[in-house]
Order: sequence, then structure tokens, then C-alpha cells
Amino acid sequence: FPYCQLLFVTHAGNGLTAQKLIRQAIRAAVNVDDIIAASGLTARRNASLVYPGSPYHTADGAEAFYDRRDLDETRALLREAGYKGEKLVLQTNATYSYMRDAILVLAGQLREAGMNTEVQVVDWLTNLTSLRRGTGNWNVTSAGFCTQPLMGPQQWRALIYADPHIRDLAGLDDAYRRLLTSPEFAPRQAAWRQIETLVLDQAYFIKVADIGAVRAYNTRLHGMAPYFFQRFWNTWVN
Repeated sequence: FPYCQLLFVTHAGNGLTAQKLIRQAIRAAVNVDDIIAASGLTARRNASLVYPGSPYHTADGAEAFYDRRDLDETRALLREAGYKGEKLVLQTNATYSYMRDAILVLAGQLREAGMNTEVQVVDWLTNLTSLRRGTGNWNVTSAGFCTQPLMGPQQWRALIYADPHIRDLAGLDDAYRRLLTSPEFAPRQAAWRQIETLVLDQAYFIKVADIGAVRAYNTRLHGMAPYFFQRFWNTWVN
């Protein structure tokens, strides 16, 4: 740790998931522990889109949207949305098994709540292209984000706008303007908290967990520190 983050991304420009209530119903069904267990992940719970230890870490605000595991809430939101059993398409890939397994668990959770789900397993390139371009008629997909949570709020900007295919989100433009231009840290931190709250409240992104990578090295090597990839800065062998 830190390595990557596992999230669900909802397609806000396509069919059922263009409705906020449907997206929130999906979020309400997510049971993080079940997904971690089924995926065989080395994982840590974390509600935020950045890692603990970052000055931008906002778990206190993000917790309200995390690991709801409430199928009654899902059913109530579906009724409010006027859901009539329309098909929800969950797309994933066979290349990254943890992404596939996460979607399969989510599909089961949503079926238990009364949703009509279809899982599409495609190759990684098709899944990634569908995510970036909004093609493939999907409503939900799983994705691993690595550099964005590691490098901070500014690195999330392109993906927040692009991956959920947001058409309009009041306050997002202004919040990012303040994040990127404020000379003092406190306004930048407040702007990021507003951005993260907007994105998680609208269920464009549904956070699952921080995932780790298992690595080993010889005990003769000293100075190694956990990081996204191996770094041999200030390391030595004796």
C-alpha cells in the first residue's frame, strides 16, 4: 500500500443510470466486505478517493456514501425512481479478475434487491474503450485507479468529467477552479471536499476499497518503502 483503488463507475449518460436515484440505489446495495472477500484482494477499507495520510483525505465526509449494504434502501430508491424491471448492464473484463469478481458480486446484490441485471464480460481493451468513450451500452463498470489517488485531487479532474460521462454537475467547474487557482491550502482543501462530496453523492463513482500489491524482496536489501511501483531510492545492499 498504496497501490490502486477499486471503484464502480456509473454511466450517467446512458439509460437507467442517467437517473440519480438509480445510481444511488446501486450504491446502497454495495457490500464492501463481500466484494473484497469474493475478489481475493489484499485490501483496506477507505471511503475517500485519496489515501489516508494525504492532507486532502476526506473520509469523514465520504463515509456517508460508503459501504451502505442496505437492500431496503435500494428497493425504496428504485420505487421512488419508478423502476419497472428494465435491464441494467454491468460490463467488466476477464483480464483483471478482481474487476470481474467485483461486478459479479454487485450483480448478485442488485438482483437480490429486485433489479434485472446483465453482466457483459469483454476483453480489457473493449472495457477500457467503453469506459472512456461511453460506448457498449453499459450502465456500471468496475475500474482500478492507481496514479490518480496517489497524485491527488488534480489528477482526478479528467476522469471525473470523462468516465461517468457527466452532462452537467452544478458547482463542479467552480470547485475545480478554486482547487487549481487558490494560493492558500485551506480553500484548496475545501474545494476538493466539495468535489468529492458531489461525485460520491451523485454516485458517479462508488468507492469499494484501496487495494495492495504483494511484493517480496531479499532481507539484504534495506531502505525499501511501500509505493505504487518499486523505488530503489535510498536503498542499499549489505
